[in-house]
Amino acid sequence: MYSEYSPTSSSSSSGSPVEFKPDKSQLNSSEKCAICGNLAFCYNYGVLSCNACKMFFRRVEVDRITYHCKYWDRCYDGQEFVNGKKFSKRCRACRYQRCLQVGMKYICPGKLELE
Repeated sequence: MYSEYSPTSSSSSSGSPVEFKPDKSQLNSSEKCAICGNLAFCYNYGVLSCNACKMFFRRVEVDRITYHCKYWDRCYDGQEFVNGKKFSKRCRACRYQRCLQVGMKYICPGKLELE
C-alpha cells in the first residue's frame, strides 16, 4: 500500500527533500497512530504513527528534553488519554512514555546501530 504513494518535490534547485503524499484513494481510515489514535500514513521510528507524534518524538530525542507528569503518571490508561477530549492538550511526559511503550526507537542519521 505504501509503495503506491506518489512522490512530489519542489524545485530541484532548492535542495529541499522529496515529500511523499498519499493517494487519497489508497488511504485506509482504520490505520491509526499507535500513540494518539489520529490517522497515520506510515511507519516512523518503527511504529505506525502520525506526523505530529513522529515530530514530537524526534524533538524529545534530539533536544534531550525531559518532561515530568503533573498527574502522577495517570494521564494515560493504556487505551486512551484520560481527559479523552479529541483536541485537548496531552501530558508530554505521558505522550513520550507512550511512544517508548509502543516501540519507537530513535536512530540518529549517519550513525550505525551496533548490536
